[in-house]
Amino acid sequence: MLAIGDALPNLDCVTQIEESCFAQLLGGGTGILFSFPDAFDAVALTELGEMARLKQEWEDRGVKVAALVCAPVGSVQGFVVDVKAATGFQIDFPIICDESKALALKLGLIKEDGDSSMRGVTFSDADFKVAMNMNYPTSCGTNFHEVLRIVDSLHITDKHQVWTPVNWVRGQDVMVGPEVDELKADKQHENVQTIDLPSAKNYLRVVRDPSA
Repeated sequence: MLAIGDALPNLDCVTQIEESCFAQLLGGGTGILFSFPDAFDAVALTELGEMARLKQEWEDRGVKVAALVCAPVGSVQGFVVDVKAATGFQIDFPIICDESKALALKLGLIKEDGDSSMRGVTFSDADFKVAMNMNYPTSCGTNFHEVLRIVDSLHITDKHQVWTPVNWVRGQDVMVGPEVDELKADKQHENVQTIDLPSAKNYLRVVRDPSA
């Protein structure tokens, strides 16, 4: 599997909508690729419906979304009809139909000698590099609350040089990143709270969410 910071491959691909290339689908900003094991997968049906339901959340955050499955176009086109019937949401984002498994292999989602069983989320940044990976067993559906939380964390960290603590959600306090010295921190943020610790090291510096 590709590691954080690795460049993503830009392969030609076919979706249930049209022919395209991977970078065109997700490049130019934050992108999210959801992979699932097969067409007519019960868990994936709920995931795709949730992706569609969250359309406004993706747009508000400037995020491009796509999905990937190692299945033929015809099967995927039939599957999205089931998704609409079961969830009430129309699928208008691209689903890459990677029947040859070429892209899945390049992304490290499956092994050369393995099957196409995969369920995961790959986040890409503005440079079309891996920002984060999440992998799930095929029996477990994706946590979309966590996906949105990660997007918010990636954005605030990139823009404001802050880190987000455990269970953080948008609007809660954040931490000044260790790469920011004291002088710069005071210029960038109001009321930096440096927490006294037994080690006497001033690394726990708390500020309000600058994006709130």
